[in-house]
Amino acid sequence: LFKNQPNSMSTSTTGTRCIQVWFERGNRIRHNDILEPKLMWRDAYHPDLASTRTLNRSTTQGPYKICLLSICRILEAHKIDRTKYPFAKQSCSFIIKTSDDEEFVFEASTPKQRDFIVNTWKLV
Repeated sequence: LFKNQPNSMSTSTTGTRCIQVWFERGNRIRHNDILEPKLMWRDAYHPDLASTRTLNRSTTQGPYKICLLSICRILEAHKIDRTKYPFAKQSCSFIIKTSDDEEFVFEASTPKQRDFIVNTWKLV
């Protein structure tokens, strides 16, 4: 998968980064009561950092994460704000919206893979 960074957060010349994504069981909210699973991701490769021989932020400070219980919607990206995400391919992108009014734009390799991810993750 690829993660599209908003222009304001991006420190590289492109706002798209190759990432590794996984689900984690998460932490217990109360003693033996509720688990809070998380969607986690880490930069797989970032060309700007390779030339300076530095580690990714997600490697030194821990992976990025979204609590699954805070995800409100997983949608195909029918409309992308090009001022925030100028390099996102609309046909392959999907949006995760959270209860904290955060929006994360991810990009699959193909439209078919995007459809599979959107439909499968809705079942999680």
